[in-house]
Amino acid sequence: MLAKNNNTIEDICEVSLKSVWGNTFPDLAAIYTTLSKIQWKSRSRQTPNGSIYDNTLELSYPGLNDKQFKELDDLIRGMYQVRVRTEKDQYYDLAWEDCPMAASISFNNGRTEITFSQKAIEPIKYIGAAADPVEELGFPYTLTFTLS
Repeated sequence: MLAKNNNTIEDICEVSLKSVWGNTFPDLAAIYTTLSKIQWKSRSRQTPNGSIYDNTLELSYPGLNDKQFKELDDLIRGMYQVRVRTEKDQYYDLAWEDCPMAASISFNNGRTEITFSQKAIEPIKYIGAAADPVEELGFPYTLTFTLS
């Protein structure tokens, strides 16, 4: 029987975060420009102790002005549980409470990029499809980025 390749995710259209530090967030869509690109990268490597997964999720925005960049940088720093939705309404957990992703932000070639990264000993988790992920999947979102 073939298993779903959980490290390959195509067409991510929504990223939802929950701070493991309990941070709450305003509606970013009202403050910042529209998200223009979501990119997922996962690489696995074998070590004497087993597999290690190097995971990176990048969110790209058109360039923000200096004030917006500083506000977003102050807001987004931290460690997060991360869940994504694909255009086919499939959900994946990329990071969970005991293995969160670290957030960083940079300005590159006229674009602002928020990068979430982690090294994990478990692969990402395919959750399935759900009409209402908050109720059906039990993940209380606190910050959501949607690709328009």
